[in-house]
Amino acid sequence: MKDIAEIGSTYDLVPYKSFPFPQSHPARLSAIAKLFGLTPPAVRTARILEIGCASGGNLLPLAEQYPESSCVGIDLSSRQIADGNRLLESARLTNVELLAADVRNASFGQNKFDYILCHGVFSWIPAEARAAVLQLCQNHLSPHGIAYISYNTFPGWHDRVVLRDAMRFRTRRHSKPEEQIAEARNLVSFFSSAVNPEAVSYASMWKAEAEAVARADDAYLFHEHLEAENQPFYFHEFAALADEYGLQYLAESDVGSMSLENIPDACASMLKSLATTTIEMEQYLDFLRNRAFRQTLLCRSGLPRRPSVSAAALAALHLASNAVPDRPMSVDSGEPMLFRRGNSTLRSNETVVKAAMQVLKESWPQPVPFRWLCARARSLAEQRPVAIESEWLAPPTERLAEVMSRCINTGVIDVRDEPPAFTTEVPTHPLTTNLARSQALVGANVTNRLHENIVLDDLQRRLLLWLDGSNDVPGVVGRLRGAIANKELVMVTAPTASADQETRERTAEVMTHQVLHSLAQQALLIPSP
Repeated sequence: MKDIAEIGSTYDLVPYKSFPFPQSHPARLSAIAKLFGLTPPAVRTARILEIGCASGGNLLPLAEQYPESSCVGIDLSSRQIADGNRLLESARLTNVELLAADVRNASFGQNKFDYILCHGVFSWIPAEARAAVLQLCQNHLSPHGIAYISYNTFPGWHDRVVLRDAMRFRTRRHSKPEEQIAEARNLVSFFSSAVNPEAVSYASMWKAEAEAVARADDAYLFHEHLEAENQPFYFHEFAALADEYGLQYLAESDVGSMSLENIPDACASMLKSLATTTIEMEQYLDFLRNRAFRQTLLCRSGLPRRPSVSAAALAALHLASNAVPDRPMSVDSGEPMLFRRGNSTLRSNETVVKAAMQVLKESWPQPVPFRWLCARARSLAEQRPVAIESEWLAPPTERLAEVMSRCINTGVIDVRDEPPAFTTEVPTHPLTTNLARSQALVGANVTNRLHENIVLDDLQRRLLLWLDGSNDVPGVVGRLRGAIANKELVMVTAPTASADQETRERTAEVMTHQVLHSLAQQALLIPSP
């Protein structure tokens, strides 16, 4: 078993690509906490700690989005911390600190944190370091704070343990990471093609994992399967461990995974008869779904947690959905409509519900206040102006809250507390964040205001670098024309050299507007200060 310091050195050798994790965003965690009856700290001024921050791909966008917050990140890899510090200096962020530190001896004095994030760490460190993570939460989580911890779980990881053991057996004589990665890929590819599906019951596992390995980058493969430490847990084991440190289970960041809505009624009834506690219900669901990964929210023991999502809590929250209707929207028709988002669906013939789904689709990707959504949906459905403040407790509003909360449970709708500041319209002087421009200077991956990783093409990346608010749209067009004329940028779709000057200039203008629109739709443009 490796010492935790040795684990840190492997991340120096093979750095993880450091990206944002939308599921760990404090605005999401805060909203979920409110749905279950808690009163979490305000996100805008929160004190945030990330354990295992890598180079800050998840933490720096939070610091940029909430300048009144205070953010601290720690990681074992001094190389990744150095990379993150260069980026935060380039982005001129002053409310965040990245430190090379071991969680076992990290010292924060009497400081408390409102949100503690620990993604992709807990299963991959030794037992004493896992205990230190929970001890840190016990000592430094504020009274109403939320901790987010992700980890691998059984039963889903039982088959993957076989895969991992095979990879580590194959690579045991290789010391160089690049050799280990190559040998692991070759082994999985071989087994997926060689195993006889009729003779080996887990042949499908090998094929599925071969496809996953083919998609995964080298860093993920190396740290997920080839590291000495990777300890999955049964959920009830994790919950019991957290309880030893004065922490209780709150919910999953993916609230839909907790729901019985997508389970046949007979199966749901059986589960309800088997489970006497929330912990038992979650464990039975893991057995049923063969779950392999969890993103769990914890809070301090003793805080009053509702057993299920409260529709009344939606009043102060924001909703978003791009669920697609099965046919052109017809709000006033009494016929049922099906709305699909991924594997989740909503079927309804209620006019106000269909109107609400239409409003959400038209507003996407911008989250909208639930109270505004109610007013707008009821105005469309009832064909009259609805002042929601004076009609808040009316039956149609209560019914809509009930349906929307069910949609949150099934994943048809996203929920968050603080709405992100971005615009889907191109302003006169287009502006993006300092962080996004700094990220674009070094690569194609940038973080948008929805805390998502966006991969830019060459033209998008070039234009993004110019969006500091000093250029109006014609100015951006002029800069693109200049870059093309100086051959700094080669436009493969541009007119040929024989085309007249007016045509070439018009093409540059059209392409500028197209790119700016695409950046706006990807939540990369922000309102001017």
